[in-house]
Amino acid sequence: MLINVNDINLNYEVYGYGKPIILLHGNGETHNIFDKLIYKLEKEYTVYAVDSRCHGKSEYTKLISYDLMAEDVIEFIKKLNIKTPILYGFSDGGIIGLLIAIKEPQLLSNLIISGANITPDATTWLDNFFTKIAYFFTRNKLIKMMLDEPNITFEELHKIAIPVHILAGEKDVIKLEHTKLIAENIKNSTLNTYYLEGDKSVPYVDVRECEIPANRIVAITGNNGAGKSTFSRCFCGLEKQCGTIIWNGKTYRPKERLKACYMVMQEVNHQLFTETIQDEVMISMKEENEKEADKFLDMLDLIKVKDRHPMSLSGGQKQRAAIASAIASGRSVLFLDEPTSGLDHKHMLEVAEVLREVWDTGISVYVITHDLELIIECCTDVIHFENGTIADQYQMDAEGMEKIRKYFIQEKCCGKWSKSD
Repeated sequence: MLINVNDINLNYEVYGYGKPIILLHGNGETHNIFDKLIYKLEKEYTVYAVDSRCHGKSEYTKLISYDLMAEDVIEFIKKLNIKTPILYGFSDGGIIGLLIAIKEPQLLSNLIISGANITPDATTWLDNFFTKIAYFFTRNKLIKMMLDEPNITFEELHKIAIPVHILAGEKDVIKLEHTKLIAENIKNSTLNTYYLEGDKSVPYVDVRECEIPANRIVAITGNNGAGKSTFSRCFCGLEKQCGTIIWNGKTYRPKERLKACYMVMQEVNHQLFTETIQDEVMISMKEENEKEADKFLDMLDLIKVKDRHPMSLSGGQKQRAAIASAIASGRSVLFLDEPTSGLDHKHMLEVAEVLREVWDTGISVYVITHDLELIIECCTDVIHFENGTIADQYQMDAEGMEKIRKYFIQEKCCGKWSKSD
């Protein structure tokens, strides 16, 4: 649905019945990131899921700022006469929520934020570096906004009187000390911190020495917090303190690994920067080539949307666009974190086929996944993590097939994993 606020059209959807709650997404995303959350909330709440200006199906404007987006939501609440809703904002949505609580606190009953910041320097050095590189190549105004804003003062935070619940993660893009400062300066706030590696007793991957298969399609499996993503980031040179990697007889330091490896993150919105999908693929190439880019897009059923803005696509299409960019990069090692998350069965099979084709060219492919069907379709080997260490390695022969099936049956029955991990 569309509603006109501040002379622009905002797209939104309404679900369920009960106490009102508004969901605001992050930079470059759409309200669809909340699909799984909405499914749970709509049983007890009236859920308003909104696309911010310049996002999703909302109107794209020349001007954009966090203040403008906050004014949009304020007008949205007033026009629909939503009585004191709860507001949950993720990332940029959290910034917008803070600004609303400062400007017109009487509109909200409670505010929940995660991944929000009050100054542009709140991100980790690595994310800040990639953001600057992305803006250098794309001149994207959404990225520019992140580099210049927000600029919320402690004095403004002191004005917030409504209850504010703040969620933080040990591995968040926003530095934990920055999130703690936000909580300390809002008098009626609570802060919950979550640790992706299970708990504080396992904050790192402890792999003293190992050999992993090369020139194969390797599934990396394990429960939540087992160390899969951390290991992969270390391998790719994305973590500062990691050991030595010897690849085909050559020792690679982190900077050299960054050049040799390409990692498709689970949250692909942070890897899509350009104005069209075709541009997204070409920017990954050593030498831009439209015909080659179209070939990769066609492989992943994206050729019909090649001229669309990445942020206007569905979650599954974005995932495939990021995979296309990874393949186009020509790197010798590809890591993919949950590449079939959000994909239907048809497109999962397409991804499996593409990974097999990539492997045939001599590229090593490593897939962090909870998707048993994907593993069976294309993986040749499995590396299994438990408590930060490699607990098992095996090939996907008849014995390996039986082992992986038993693992997934056991874990699903015990409720230790989900596809959203």
